[in-house]
Amino acid sequence: MRFAWVRRAIVVALATLGAACSLIVDFTTKPAPDCDGGDCADATEIDPCASLPDGAVCDFLSCQSCKVCDNGSCTRTRMCPEGYAFDKASPTSRCCNGLPVSVTTNANCGVCGVKCNTTATPAQDCQPIDGHYFCTNCRNNSDCWSNCCSNTMGYHCAASDCNNGSCPPGICPVPSKCVLAAGNEPNYCSYD
Repeated sequence: MRFAWVRRAIVVALATLGAACSLIVDFTTKPAPDCDGGDCADATEIDPCASLPDGAVCDFLSCQSCKVCDNGSCTRTRMCPEGYAFDKASPTSRCCNGLPVSVTTNANCGVCGVKCNTTATPAQDCQPIDGHYFCTNCRNNSDCWSNCCSNTMGYHCAASDCNNGSCPPGICPVPSKCVLAAGNEPNYCSYD
């Protein structure tokens, strides 16, 4: 009943204002909060670190500045981890030694730190083979960063023990890991 009286009072007030004046009242909206010229934080937004371990990247600013979880909140800033995928749409876009690079080059082939031997004869080149990047054109094991020049699917440097095809411990630059390939595919280093 009280709201009906308020609504009737508004209607009477509008009628007395005359035709030259228009007043629109909307009881469903609230005035915007004053956030001192900045974006207002959403009170319902949950800190990503509520479900991530300490040290996990929770926000990317640049390869020099990743925010990481610290005691359950996304507050500490440090250089991004080696191999961090800063562009989720491009899996070859990685942070290597604090710089944004593509791991499709002779300086970082497949993962950060795998360098193709460009002084070998013939010179090696970082090329994709079956969806992964390898230093190609090797002729001898000693030409390769891994000491294994594989001849499966062309000549390329593989993350392998060339004698038995295994992934030797520590062959891939940290934090990447050696992936033992199936069938005739070559072993490779990966962050996944």
